[in-house]
Amino acid sequence: MDSPTPPLTFATRFIYGRKRGGAAPGRAFHAPRVVFFKPRYPVTENETRPPLCRCAGANPAGEWPFWVVAVLVAVFAAYSGLTLDRIRQAAVFPYQLDAEEGYMLDQALRFADGRGLYESIAQPPYLMDNYPPLYPALWSVFARRTGPSLAPGRWLNAAAALLAIVAVGAIVWTAGRCVLLASLCPMLVLSSRSWLRWSAYARVDVLAVALTLWGLWLFAASVRSERPREWRLAAAALFALALLAKQTVVAAPAACLIWLLANDRRGAVRFFVEMAVLAAIPLLALCIGTRGQYWLHLVIYNRNVMHWNELAWWIRLAWILSYPLIVAIGILAIHALCRFRSSESCPFNPQSAIRNPKSEPSIRGLALAYLTMNVFSFLSLAKSGAAENYLLEPACAVAVFLGAELGVLLGRVRLEPRRWTNQALCAIVLALLVFQAARYRPIFLSLCRSAPAPTVSALIQGDRVVREIESRPGPVLSEDPIYALRAGREVEFQNFIMTQLALEGKWDETPFVRRLDRGEFSLIVAHQDLTDPNRFFNRYTPAMLDAVRRRYVAVAVLPREPPLQTIFLYAPRPSKEENPAP
Repeated sequence: MDSPTPPLTFATRFIYGRKRGGAAPGRAFHAPRVVFFKPRYPVTENETRPPLCRCAGANPAGEWPFWVVAVLVAVFAAYSGLTLDRIRQAAVFPYQLDAEEGYMLDQALRFADGRGLYESIAQPPYLMDNYPPLYPALWSVFARRTGPSLAPGRWLNAAAALLAIVAVGAIVWTAGRCVLLASLCPMLVLSSRSWLRWSAYARVDVLAVALTLWGLWLFAASVRSERPREWRLAAAALFALALLAKQTVVAAPAACLIWLLANDRRGAVRFFVEMAVLAAIPLLALCIGTRGQYWLHLVIYNRNVMHWNELAWWIRLAWILSYPLIVAIGILAIHALCRFRSSESCPFNPQSAIRNPKSEPSIRGLALAYLTMNVFSFLSLAKSGAAENYLLEPACAVAVFLGAELGVLLGRVRLEPRRWTNQALCAIVLALLVFQAARYRPIFLSLCRSAPAPTVSALIQGDRVVREIESRPGPVLSEDPIYALRAGREVEFQNFIMTQLALEGKWDETPFVRRLDRGEFSLIVAHQDLTDPNRFFNRYTPAMLDAVRRRYVAVAVLPREPPLQTIFLYAPRPSKEENPAP
């Protein structure tokens, strides 16, 4: 007597992807979306398994890697929780945690006031708007001159971070239909040093990466779509929109173009033309509307000096933090190159693989191209003023490639559990990932402590600076513009960028130095002792420092808990006091 069909629960629908009563007679069995658990009941006589998943769930020798991945998911979920907690803490902190946050708020306020960005730097205020207008335009919806706040910008950045990690999971899911890897890879991203820091700041970078990742997902989804042209056009539109958030996010569209050149040259020409048109229209409109200043601010002024010794420092830091992960990625890259032309189909979704046997290797090729493009973009860390934001997209590229290639390897272990080479390679890669997870705990906690974070002392000293500015009439010069903005003053000068432009001969600092000599600024808020001749200064030229030392005197030193810097306040010397020699 046949056993009755067990009740259909949400779990069985999710795991086995079918409705009560089984498939219709003669219809092929829909394979599990995630073949990780054994079936609760046998296959009925009307259901047939395709050959690709014949050993799925039947041999315990092919199941062990998935339990290891499940443990990794739990470990990195705990690390990701600390990143999310840092985002929550930073969102309610009223003062800057990053040097550029105040300038982004100033752009949003100017946008809200109807004032233009990308003005000439020959006249005050001396500000360079070095990013496209999308992020400050979105922020301007919530920006107000009365009580200006960084919170809307930070929450906008947090929302973009959520979209970015969901996009990473969606790309990995599209590549392999494995829910464990689609969960692990976003957590790897959130646990990285760059995302730990940058996801809490009000900056443009995370939004740009989120848009480009969703464009990459649309392109990856076009591989299996019956209407790929529409999907690729939508991807090109998102890539063009990402360029309106940050002008350097070109790794994903370049990877898509490389993939098309290898698979569909006519499609590559069509995609290139679509991208060029969609990116050129807003570029030309902004250049014409600003009389060429948009191009000067974003391209000409952004050509900074390259310090290759700093690139070596970043490489050493990446190796110290994540050398097991780097070795694992290298092994998987060699594995991908060796079997790149393999016609094996995706083990996690046999039905889609039967319909399009080349789809899985194609997405793997796209992930490899994306990783390669981000390796080249890693070189931009040698640029003067480069920080962790240059590692945001490479971290996502590593996670996407890891998910796509590890999914293939896990599938081969499941389908061929007796083949020792697959078992050995999978064991080595997973052992490296487990080692990374185990050794990363003290490192990640140290990264959390070293990242700029809200403190009571920072709040108290920030309020004191604002009160000091309010008590002094006239313009102020503040390295952190948030103090001037909260006191109702205008931002007058962008220290680091204008200093670099002056040193490169792109900006004449003479009028600004004369203002310093005349003591026009009622207060200077600095993060270094400007009177110390033995310090290295990258926010003031030698001429600026000489003028400050001649005309200004220190009035207060406000210490803050590390890693936040001490605040130094300088006021003009009384006119009757003799100016000492510098």
